Amino acid sequence: MKKLFKKKLRPFYRFSKFILKVNLLKTMYINFKTQSFKNAIKLPIVVYGKLSIYSLRGSIIIDGPITTGMIQLGKDIDHNPISFCPIKLTVDGTLRFKGHAVISGGIYYYGMGRRSRVRKICFYR
Repeated sequence: MKKLFKKKLRPFYRFSKFILKVNLLKTMYINFKTQSFKNAIKLPIVVYGKLSIYSLRGSIIIDGPITTGMIQLGKDIDHNPISFCPIKLTVDGTLRFKGHAVISGGIYYYGMGRRSRVRKICFYR
């Protein structure tokens, strides 16, 4: 009985944990601003924590099949506190993803034309 109860509640627990970590407003904004409606409703780009968007004049292209959460921005994979390290995003050229990607917090992406640069902006001692 206990295993059956756990099995039924596990999806609700995981969904609520996901909702608390994801920045829904920025996730919806970046998807519907950069993707077509058909692709944006699948939510391929998921934003965790803080994201500073300076410019989205360029385009974000995803090559391959699109799934929910295939590009994760700001996910805590290196155990730096998310609140201290926002992602800064400037896309004036073309940002191309050829599959799944996880970009941790504290990254500054500056892409303009053929010149693109990614650098770490958050340091701890």
